[in-house]
Amino acid sequence: MGFVQGKCLNLDDQVVLFQKTIEMELQPHFGSSKELSDYLSKSIFVINIGNNDYGGYLVSYVSKPNLMYTPQAFAQLLKDILSQRLETLYKLGARKFLVFEIAPIGCMPIVTRLVPHEGPCVEELNQVVSVFNDGLPAMLKQLTTSLQGSTFALGYFSKLGHDMITNPSKYGLGDTTDPCCIAANNGAWTCIPGLVSCSDGGRHAFWDGMHLTEAIYSTIGTRCFNDSSVCSPTIQQLVQG
Repeated sequence: MGFVQGKCLNLDDQVVLFQKTIEMELQPHFGSSKELSDYLSKSIFVINIGNNDYGGYLVSYVSKPNLMYTPQAFAQLLKDILSQRLETLYKLGARKFLVFEIAPIGCMPIVTRLVPHEGPCVEELNQVVSVFNDGLPAMLKQLTTSLQGSTFALGYFSKLGHDMITNPSKYGLGDTTDPCCIAANNGAWTCIPGLVSCSDGGRHAFWDGMHLTEAIYSTIGTRCFNDSSVCSPTIQQLVQG
């Protein structure tokens, strides 16, 4: 996924670039490997990934004849890959991690405008994604136990994101159905270049058919600092730990 509108950096690419950054950019600025290790151990590594993976999978899920994995098998595949890459980051010096759940994809225009449903979201598809999200706590607990000196925090993106989309007035949002920009395919795809976007992006939940706005991320990010119902441990606790 991600090549239609340009290349997306997958997690493998990002880990390789991080290793190159350590070797070429960071090491020259530290007097010893211990100083570099101390620096990395105090940094917080934020992982928010998987939406594109599930976007591709849900296309197959909707058209059942092309389904290669059951929801359980697909979730396990992604968790195994993610766990391996997090362990690689640990070996490179990372110690504090914040891993977010996958967003409520069933509420995004790319889904709601193409899949028949009742209500604001396609809840059947949110349930498919929840198989992955529900397995994250145990996976992160296992990593914290097995990787000495590590801390893995979980960001509860799905529940809060879903509540913001389905109960927008609680969060100062107005439009949680239409994209802020004029998007292709009746608002289900990416922005059409050259056309003017909305003037009140802060009240929209979606920038285009598949990406959330700053308003959503700002609320989640802000609450993640000291609200354990959104991030556990919180960012503040990660910094102090």
